[in-house]
Amino acid sequence: MAMPCWKIRKAFNNHGESLNRLSQQEKVKVYRYNKMMDFFTPERITDLWKCDCGDCPNETPTAAIIGKIRGESTTTKSNGTIRQSKATYVGVLAFLLMEILDIRPIAKFMERGFSDQKLAGSRELDSDPDQPLALPGSKPPISQQTFNDLVSQGSDGPSQGSADYSNFFKYFIVNLRYEDRYTHRHINEDHFLPFNIIKEVGKGGYSVVYKAEMLKGFHDFVEKVQV
Repeated sequence: MAMPCWKIRKAFNNHGESLNRLSQQEKVKVYRYNKMMDFFTPERITDLWKCDCGDCPNETPTAAIIGKIRGESTTTKSNGTIRQSKATYVGVLAFLLMEILDIRPIAKFMERGFSDQKLAGSRELDSDPDQPLALPGSKPPISQQTFNDLVSQGSDGPSQGSADYSNFFKYFIVNLRYEDRYTHRHINEDHFLPFNIIKEVGKGGYSVVYKAEMLKGFHDFVEKVQV
């Protein structure tokens, strides 16, 4: 018997963790990508799709749907080099399940290509990665109007406000890559950076310095090893 969505929602809630976010001076519950991948197994996705609560599809998902949510290879060609990236939609599924309480809009996200990687500001899935960008990340990867259109289920559907739009990015923490260390990157204010603020170290006339730790799984920098 399929597990109802409310039970899956309750189980997933235990996978969140607190992040000290500087801009809000409070702890915010965020969700790591690798934990979402581990949680949303093909079996759990099937249970969600078969749930008959009225806010789930109430049908058996095809292998193609499950495969697309959990990742499919996307191939792009640039300067004769073929690059393969993995687009997933587990973050989108988690947000719809936890915040909107309706997973059916995921079809719109997949149709428009708003994957976890794109929403986290990743350049790995850019259709033309060599095309220069003046200010990468200067605009959010999805506007609030587009967000409203995607999560709406019609005139009788929920009307989402700015609170839901801000909560949306808790599921798409920005990834930091070593190869981009010399590239200027403007992070949109709605995005969550993978830094857990520990304490204030000092401040002066121009800035405040904080001690922070980078969350594992959101960067590929080599950690300092003491020998």
